[in-house]
Amino acid sequence: MGASDRTELEAQIHARVRELGELAISISGSLGTTYRRCGRTSCRCATGDQYKHPSLLLNSKAAGKTKSIYIPVQMAEEVKQWVERRHRMKELLKEIDQLAEQIIRAHVPATRDASARPRRRR
Repeated sequence: MGASDRTELEAQIHARVRELGELAISISGSLGTTYRRCGRTSCRCATGDQYKHPSLLLNSKAAGKTKSIYIPVQMAEEVKQWVERRHRMKELLKEIDQLAEQIIRAHVPATRDASARPRRRR
């Protein structure tokens, strides 16, 4: 691997690190929708099973167990953005790992070639 190849890979890593730094609030998990009754006796959801209100939940794992957090309607779009940011962060970290691995893999053959000794003749 030439110095310019390594410099290019490092520049790509630094670009991804900068993008990571620009991301704001994030949260891990996935969003899901469930349907439930609201509890008001005058609501149409109280009269039968045909109509229930949709509720947005954030599902995540904690200590090996799934936990669900109710997301208020007013925060739904904001929390969706947070989840999307976390997914982007994971993608960026994976890309950084792959680029760093390329640097390592290219370094090994280069150092082997440089340190190769001529063989002795018998």
